[in-house]
Order: sequence, then structure tokens, then C-alpha cells
Amino acid sequence: MKNSAFDLDVTPENFVFNSTGQLLKGNEYYEQYTELAKQLYEKRSAFYLELRDNEIIFGCSLNVKENSGGEERIVFIQTYNNLPPQDISLDITSVKNVYKYIKSEIINLYSNMYQLVGLWEENDYINIRDRAISDDALKYTADRINSGKKVSVKISELNVGLSFVLKLVAILGYRYPLTFDVSQYSSNFDVSVSLTEPNPDFEIEKYRKYRKNNVEESWGFYNDLGGESLKHKVSNPEKSTAPSYSVDDRFKVELFHRFSNDVYNLDYGVYNSTGQLLKGNEHFEQYTELAKQLDTKRSAFYLESREDKIILGCGLSVKADNGREERVVFIHVHNNLPSQHKITDCEIQFLKKFYGRIKSEIKTIYSNKYQLVGLWEENDYKNIEDRVIKDDILIYTAGRINSGKKVSVKITDLSAGLSFVLKLVTLLGHRYPLMLDVSQYPSNSEVSVSLIKPNPDFEIKENGEYRIINAKESWDFYKELGEESVKNKTSGLKINKNSSDSVSLIVKKILKTPSDYYSSDKFIDNFDDREKVEIFKRLIQENSKTKGLTSDDRDKVEMFKKLVQEDSKINNPTSKVLTNIYHKIKSPECRKEIYEISLSNDVYVENLVKDLLRVIYKEHNRDLFNLLFDYSDNEIAQGYKKSSKYDSFKNEVEKSLKYLEDSDKVNFVKYIASEAPSKPKARGKILLKALIEDLVERKGNNDFLSKLSEEEAENLDKIIRDSNYLSSMKKMKKSKRDKKIKIASYAIIAIILVSILLMSYFVYIHPAGIDGENNSSINKSENDSIDLAMTSQGNNTNSSEEAVFLDRIKNRIISLIS
Repeated sequence: MKNSAFDLDVTPENFVFNSTGQLLKGNEYYEQYTELAKQLYEKRSAFYLELRDNEIIFGCSLNVKENSGGEERIVFIQTYNNLPPQDISLDITSVKNVYKYIKSEIINLYSNMYQLVGLWEENDYINIRDRAISDDALKYTADRINSGKKVSVKISELNVGLSFVLKLVAILGYRYPLTFDVSQYSSNFDVSVSLTEPNPDFEIEKYRKYRKNNVEESWGFYNDLGGESLKHKVSNPEKSTAPSYSVDDRFKVELFHRFSNDVYNLDYGVYNSTGQLLKGNEHFEQYTELAKQLDTKRSAFYLESREDKIILGCGLSVKADNGREERVVFIHVHNNLPSQHKITDCEIQFLKKFYGRIKSEIKTIYSNKYQLVGLWEENDYKNIEDRVIKDDILIYTAGRINSGKKVSVKITDLSAGLSFVLKLVTLLGHRYPLMLDVSQYPSNSEVSVSLIKPNPDFEIKENGEYRIINAKESWDFYKELGEESVKNKTSGLKINKNSSDSVSLIVKKILKTPSDYYSSDKFIDNFDDREKVEIFKRLIQENSKTKGLTSDDRDKVEMFKKLVQEDSKINNPTSKVLTNIYHKIKSPECRKEIYEISLSNDVYVENLVKDLLRVIYKEHNRDLFNLLFDYSDNEIAQGYKKSSKYDSFKNEVEKSLKYLEDSDKVNFVKYIASEAPSKPKARGKILLKALIEDLVERKGNNDFLSKLSEEEAENLDKIIRDSNYLSSMKKMKKSKRDKKIKIASYAIIAIILVSILLMSYFVYIHPAGIDGENNSSINKSENDSIDLAMTSQGNNTNSSEEAVFLDRIKNRIISLIS
């Protein structure tokens, strides 16, 4: 039995691998073929041929059955080394022979473990037949190869694919670096022939029939070149007289053919509405979430551009054989694109071809199960029309994208949305990270075009007219940005996806005519807080540059600060823009950045310092506290020493303190005294001094010291050198304590004396005490008569004695007090 498909005088080396690339049979040189084995397994390759300078590699993937009855796949690779230059002759009979040889080889694996089942189906290797192939298809392919291009071919059955490749090799004759593959799934070889080629150059059917797909414009060109190259074929391709042209240089090739240019890897997947992959290889599992999203939004056209790939997708209504309608999602991926690849010449007719391609692909799912119904409505994909789109909305959209902003568009029908997106892609030209979507329901893409858009930038009507809805404040701004970008483009619009570059464009526009933007609240609302911070920062920096300021030129810096801050004296629209931006920022993190920017540039817009102090005092915000007080080697080294550098900050602090109650100021001093380091930043020291000076000035004394602890007063002395707050506080507290003790002593003495007076008076009035009350009733009449007889005499005597007694008590009290 012949052991080779080739009539060569060299004995081949045979290798057999399992599905993981593990060697089952062969010599020690197998490792160099492990990756190839995995690839042939993955693509279900029935015939692989690789021609090198002095080597030929043949391979295939097969279904085999173990003795236990279980089926698996293995890969057979046959190599011919150290070959002299010579032509190759192949036919169906020689290929049948090599499959028979493979069958005998695998029988000997592991003691008759395996039986050959087939390549794609059971016993298909036995039923291989020669098929007639059109000369036009062979000529076209021959010169595509001779021009350095790859070729992708879709086939209807195995016999057609094998016949095409064998006849092509026979026509080429000479041997040179080239790879051919006949497989179930599309590959990235020079000539890829498969059952599921997603975007082929042409399709070969039985009986010499072929159908051109994406190559109508280039077919005649390459067919002519193919005829010439076959006339002049030689054994060395480098000396071939056939001319070499680039299709991209000579023709306008439609969007989707350009994407699927043969030097790139292209593939697709079909999903149901739950994201389950119905058709496509396992790599498409990564797009499950995208498939669900396209189904949910009823996307008619989705385009996502990344660094090295482009993803196309859409959701479709389909009808199953049983009459039930459901939805599927088609996703088309183009991998390994070079960064300089462009997207150009996008027209509706090419999009129709795209949908036509999808229609043919979904028919093959589950044995012709599905028929395409439409995108949103029945047969709407057939009725797509090119609509006139106004340049204004394209330029506005380009300006928004160029500034890193999203765009939302409302449409009245599908054709308007598709026309808008295709014309926008053509205008942008260059490929860069971006997502565009035309759908029934609004999406989160950078450019979202939908029938139902609650708050769009603008609306496109059927006649191509548009209506501005939510972009009135910013329309002219972004339109001018778009015009500048288009005006300066060399080949395609340059897009600034870097946020820093986008902000630069916005800042330049604001600085050009700041008065147009300082009161434009809705315009500022277009930006999130992070962008507002960046704009704020750039406005200060760029305004400084336009004024000719440098960090070393202190006089000019001071002039700029005054220009920004003294709005009442100098009309400065830039300051108003800064103020507007500041008041629009709500995020605490972004506000902190604004404070940092203002402090570092010593530029303060209205209420900024007041808000800063309020948050520090009311919320005890440690991060903001550190902005003013945390130790800085640089600032300490510079020293404070009443430098005019901090005059602006001092003025703002003094104005802000007017809004604080005295009790709040005292508490603020206590908070600073307890938390600040002994060597704070200059601005922190300025704030503390301003608080103390304000309290002393308003009260006329240092009464606030009495509310400090000794630790707080001691810290104040460390912060403010040459001060004696601690000793002053101690003296003040001692004086107040002594005064309180003296007052308390007087009060106690007074209470004691009053008590003595009252007791003495009581004794004098009632000398007999309680004894008189014990006299019996027998003596009562006698006593009464005695008392009556002595009444007039006793009254005179008692009054004089009482007066003398009271005078003695009074004199005693006076002597004690004095």
C-alpha cells in the first residue's frame, strides 16, 4: 500500500496526535507540530497541505472509534523533509490512497485500539469523488495567490473542496511557501476552503457552478491576471512575470469586504435570544453578553471598533420550520487588523449585502431551520434606502465624539438611522475605539441611534431634515469643534479619545470666546465632575500662558490672580466660567481636586474659600484640613514671613470669617489647636491667625483662651512662634478662679452671720424657752392676772433692751466683714 499522497522519492515521517496535541505515535521531532495538530483538530480539517522551500507537510483530522465504542478525534500529520525543488502532482486517487494508509496506521495504535470512522461524516473518506471545477474560479485564485493575497472559499460538500484544492495545486505546479486547508470551519491559511466560511470570495457548488460574493469589482481584474500568470508560470515565484497589484490601491472596496480582506482573520457566531451560541466556534462564547444586549435593544446594526478588531452585529426576527417566530443575533468579528486600517466608502448597498450574507448563514442552522423575517419589521432589510443626511448633524456628532462625549439620536425609520451611521463612519475615516448602534431602544453606545430616545441631542426625520432637542446650548460649540477637526484632517478625521486631548479642545474653544460660556449652565452640564475639574485646571493653566505668565515671574502671576478674582473691578469672563464650573461640581473628591488646584495656583473663585472652611469646620474633613495644615517641606522651606504670595488667600479667609458666629470661631480655633501639627503649612497658619485676630478684635480681649485646654494652648504656642497663649491662659484662669473663691467666701460668711442674727433674735424674744408651755391650767388664771398687772411697765423695758441687743449684732457683723 502506498504510504504517501505524493509521488516523491522520500520516505515521510508520520505523527499521530490526540485532541489535546499529545503525541500518540511518532518520533522525538513531534513537538514542532503540536500547535498545528491542535489547529487542525479545532478547524476539523479534512485536508491540509503546507509547501515550504525543502519540506511538504500533509495533515488531517479524523473521527475514530475505540474498542470500547466511544468516539473521539485524532490528528494525522505526514512530513517530507530535504526535498529538492520540483513540481507536485496530485489527484483524487492519490488522496484516497493516503486515507487508506492512515486507516492502517491508526489500527496499530495501542494494540488495535482505534477504528477510522470518517473525516466529517461516517465513511466519507471512502466516498470521495472527483468534481468538475470552473476554470474561472481556479484562475482567479491562482493570481490572488500570485499577488500575495489570501483566498477564502465556501463549499457545499467535502468532494468539492478536495477537488478544488487538488486542481489548484496541479495548476500552480511549482512549489513555494503556501498553505491550503479544506475544513469544516474557516481558517487563516493562504487558501481556506470550508463549509462555514463567513465572508468568502466565492462559493463553489456542484457541477462546476460557483457564485461570486464580495469580489464582483475585483473578479475580472484577478481573472485576467490569473490567465497571464498561468501562461508565464515558472518554478520560482519570485521571478514570476505576472504583475502584482493591490486591490485597495486600484478599487473602492465596500466596507465589509475591506474588513474581511484576506490578510485578516474573520469569523462569526449566531445566538438565540438567551445568548446561547447556535453556530460558530467556542471563541464566540466571549460575546454572549453582547448578543443578549443586541437582542434586548433590538439592534439593527452594531459596530464596535477596537485596537486590532472590528465587531459587527445585529438582532433579527426569524421563522422556524414549525412557523413560530423568534429572534436570533448575528455577530461578525474581524481580528488582527493593523492599526492604520481605515473604514471608508460605506454605502447602503454594501449593508444590504451584509444582511444578504446573514440570511444565507442562518439557513444552515439546525438543518435549514430558520428563515429570515426582518430586523424590526417583515422584509425591512430588503427595503433599506439611502437617505440624505445633513452635514450639520454629521459635523456636530464628529465634534462630540472628538471631545470624548456620547451622542444620542432619535430617528423616525430604519433607513434614516442606517444612512446616518454609515455616512458618519465614512466621515470619521480612521479606525479607533468606538461603538455605534442603530436600534429600536436606546443603548449605551458612544453613538446611540434609536426609534425611542427619551432625551436625544437631535432627531432625524424621513426627509433628512433634523430638529435640535437637547443640544441647543452646546450645538454651535461642538459643531465648530467638528468643523475644525474636518478642516485639519489629512486622511480621515482625527479622533481624540484621550480625555486630556478632548479637554484641550474644549478649553481652547472657551478661551477663544469665554463670554459665550460663563453663564451657560446647560453647556457645563454636558460634562461630568471629573471633566469639569480638568477643564477648570486647564483654564487656569492656559489663561496663564496666554497672559505670558511663568511660575518664576511673581509680579505677572499676581496680576493674573487679581484679574481672575476682582470681577467687580475688571470684567473677566474667564473668572465667571471658572466660578460656574466650580459651583456645578458636586462630588466631594472632585471638589477636593478643585481646592488643590486653587491653592497651588493661589487663584480663588467666589465662595471657594468659604466653602472650604465650612466643610473643614462643620464636617471635620481630614483630607481638606490637611490641604491647609499638613506639613510640607517645600512650603516650610520657603517660610511664611508675611509673604505677599499668600495675600489673596488671607483676604478670602477674612471675608469668609464674617459668616461665622463667635462661638463657631472659638470652636474652630479649638479644633485647629487639637489637630494641627506644630509646623503647619503657611496657609493653615494664616487661617489660625486670622481666627484669633478676629476674636480679639471683636471682643477686645483674649477671653477665648479661657475656653482652651492647656494642651490646646500649648499647641498654639508651637504653631504661632513667640506667642505665650499657655501662660496667658493660666494667669487668666487663676485670676478668674481667685475671684470666684473670694465671692464664694463672702457668700458663706454672709450666710453664717445671718443665721447667727436670726438665732439670737429668736432667743431674745423667747427667753423662757419651752418651759412656760408646761405650766398647768391651775396656774393659768394667776399668771394672767400677773401679766395684766405688769403690762404697762414691761412694754417700756423690753423695747429699750431689744434695741440695745440689735445694735450689738449689727456692729459685730460690720466688724467681721471689714
